[in-house]
Order: sequence, then C-alpha cells, then structure tokens
Amino acid sequence: MLKGKSWVLIFSCVFSLFLILLPGASLTVGAFAPQATQSPSATFHSIRLLDTIKLGAGSSPGMITYDPVNRDLYVLLVGSGQVAVLDGSTNQLKARIMVGGFPLGIAYDQANRNIYVLCAEDSTVYVINSRSNDVIATIRVGGPPSAIIYNPADRNIWELDSQVSIISSKTNHIVKTVNAQQFPFWLAFDPANKDVYMANVDSNSVTVINSLSEKVVATLKVGKSPNYAAYDGSDHNMYVTNSGSDTVSVISSVTNRILDTVRVATGPSSATFDPKDHEMYIMNGNLARPNGTNSVSIIDSENHRVIKNVQIGNIPSFAVYDSKNGDMYVLNLGEPGLTVISSVTHETLARIHIRDGFSGAYDPARHHVYAVDGSTVAVISS
Repeated sequence: MLKGKSWVLIFSCVFSLFLILLPGASLTVGAFAPQATQSPSATFHSIRLLDTIKLGAGSSPGMITYDPVNRDLYVLLVGSGQVAVLDGSTNQLKARIMVGGFPLGIAYDQANRNIYVLCAEDSTVYVINSRSNDVIATIRVGGPPSAIIYNPADRNIWELDSQVSIISSKTNHIVKTVNAQQFPFWLAFDPANKDVYMANVDSNSVTVINSLSEKVVATLKVGKSPNYAAYDGSDHNMYVTNSGSDTVSVISSVTNRILDTVRVATGPSSATFDPKDHEMYIMNGNLARPNGTNSVSIIDSENHRVIKNVQIGNIPSFAVYDSKNGDMYVLNLGEPGLTVISSVTHETLARIHIRDGFSGAYDPARHHVYAVDGSTVAVISS
C-alpha cells in the first residue's frame, strides 16, 4: 500500500500536470489566439505558427505521439476519455476514439503498428489499430499506472504501475510481470545494452531490467525523488532527473553504475537529448516545486557539465527536438507556452504564445512541431 507521501507525489508529478489542463484550471488568464514572436538572431530559418487544430470543448489534451507510417498524430483527451487522431497532411481532426477515463500514457508499437493507451481511472491499456482507428483489445493492469513504452529489443509493450507488466505485441496479453520498488514512476529504454531503466520516486533509486532475460540486473541509489530518465545516444548513458535534490544522475550503460552526478537548477522534471550537438536538455520547474527556477540546464554529454542555464517561461515541462535544424522546442505550462532554443548559440530564437504548453511531437516528414495548446494543438513550422 502506498504511503501518504506517495499519493502526494502522484498528483504533483503526474496527475496535476493533466488537471491543470481541465476546464477552469488554466495557468493563463483569459483566452487568446496563438501567436509567435521571433528573435532577430533567428535569421537562418523561419519559425512560425502555421495552424491550430480544434479538439472540442472539455477535451483537455495531454500526451501526443506520432505515427511514422500513416503520419497521423494521436492526442490523449484527458477531459473526455478519448484519443484524437489528427491528419498530418491536412492538419484536421480525423477521428475521436473512446477509451477509458483519464488517459495519461501513450506508446506506438513499431512491430504491429498499434497505439497503446494507458488509462488511470480503470487501470486499463486500450489497444488501437492505427489502420482502422478502432479499439481492438483492452488489457487490465495494476494501479496506480504511471508510464508505458515500446521496447524494440523484445518488440513488446512495457507498462508501469506497482509492477512492470510486459505486454506481447503479438497477442496483446501480459506475458510477464516484474516486481518494482516503492512508487515506480518512469520507464526508459537503452538501445545500447537493451536494458529498461525504472525511476523509483519513493526509494530514491533506479531499477535496471534486462529486456532479454526480463530480470532485474541492478538497483542503483540516485538522488532524491527520481522522476524521469532519458537516453544519450552519444555517450550511450542514461540521464535520470532527481527532482528532490536538483541533480541529474548519469548512469553508464556498460557497467550500470553511477558515472557522475550533475547539479542543475531547482526542480528538474524531464530531459531531452540533442543528438547533433551531444547535449542533454534538462527542464527545471514542476508543480510540486512551484518556486523553481523555470529554466533549462544544458549538459555537455562529453564531460557531464552544465554549459548553460537558459531562463525560460513558467514551468517548462517537456521539450521536442527538431532534427531538421537542431533546435529545441520547450513547452511551458504557463507563459509563453513554447520557447525555441538554438542549439548553436543556446539563445532563445522564438516564443510561441500558446495556452498551457504541456506536450509535443515532431513530424520529420513535414518538419512540423505539434504542441498541445489548451483545447487545441498548435502546428509550428520549423
């Protein structure tokens, strides 16, 4: 049974991110049309708002993912318990698929081309066929659920609640469960060693699970309240944000030992890797610590040192990397909604004024960034 502290962390680290998107709970005051302002230094390419896709009143969009085959985007509608399908070629709403209450996680399965949606209210994974956009299976899991990913090593879906449930891509049934430590929160896959890293908030640790044996191979003590993990394709290490100690733990994928602990700004909450410049971007600012620095710490993956802290809008929550120009699109839960950082100069290139930027996705076919924007999705040309 979870302690009281665990339930507080659940709502502050996961659910509160969605709750602020519900009607009447916006961080920004008043309604306005999205608009973009661009820095004079951004002379080598144009960043502009192309379109906004309306999702309907009360939809409260959450996480979003991109389907590289049909080039559609799938958006979780937290308020209505649905998934919106956006046509990437026309930027129009294509379908709304009913799933369970409070969808909080989504994963695309490269093996069977299905979309897996994790719903908190009924602790169920809904499987959507991306060809027909129909729900073809439901899978009951434990609670409270927190994360879901696709594992390309075993070609299965890994779901996280009070344990790890491994779901077969072939049968859509749970084929294995792996015990977890207290309050497991996040999953990340390491393509170098084929391991899955699980961040455990309450036990201040990271559990390492081998994908092939499906067994725990290491448990590492990290900083306080680890809440996110991201893989660095340059040095093949895993970076874990410790939101309670304002640090990032760097874990070797060769030895599964802590290589370094990097001090960042207050309240690190997520991380995104820049493969072009070999840098890790750390978003500092979460709802559990509202007095955070509201900045992005940029870590050089060669020496594991912060090379710059970029001041940014209110509560940076997520970042999307643009592989075309190498820029980083940082979403803010408050103003301005989205900030674009140059990977060359580490300066702010543009600010896109959207409402409560929560999550985003990149379309490499059209070089567009899709950003969740209140009750719409903003389409940005890079």
